[in-house]
Amino acid sequence: MNFSELLDKKRFQLSDAEEDDNVSLNMAAAAIMFAVIGSDDQAASEEMAHLIELLRKRYHLGNEELIEIVSAARRAVHNEYEINNFLLILRDKLNVDERSQLLNDMWELASSDRTIRASESLTIDLFAHQLDLDSESVSKARDIAEQKLELNLG
Repeated sequence: MNFSELLDKKRFQLSDAEEDDNVSLNMAAAAIMFAVIGSDDQAASEEMAHLIELLRKRYHLGNEELIEIVSAARRAVHNEYEINNFLLILRDKLNVDERSQLLNDMWELASSDRTIRASESLTIDLFAHQLDLDSESVSKARDIAEQKLELNLG
């Protein structure tokens, strides 16, 4: 089963409970974050560990869900069509504060291996644009990630 099928399986319908909406959005966010750390074709073990911990804490996912989501996201990471669909879902269903938090999470993940690669930066900038976030928000989130990175290295 590819990630789109997995998402469709859990995607909410307007008549469904709100909890299903959260599951679907969490899955889309997980795929986007996985795409960020996979954008340089070398998802470092630190980045993977950080992604799993972030998903566990922020989205309250259990081990079984984490394994399913990360496995499916790994397969979908180079499928531009699927990633664009996830970005559309997130843009349409999240408010600006939630999209900004996702942006912060992407920067945090990119810096979790103590390096922000150009490919990760470009991917985050592209995703932020597709999430309809302004350049000021992107710059601010990048600055915060870089400051955290400097503090961790210092």
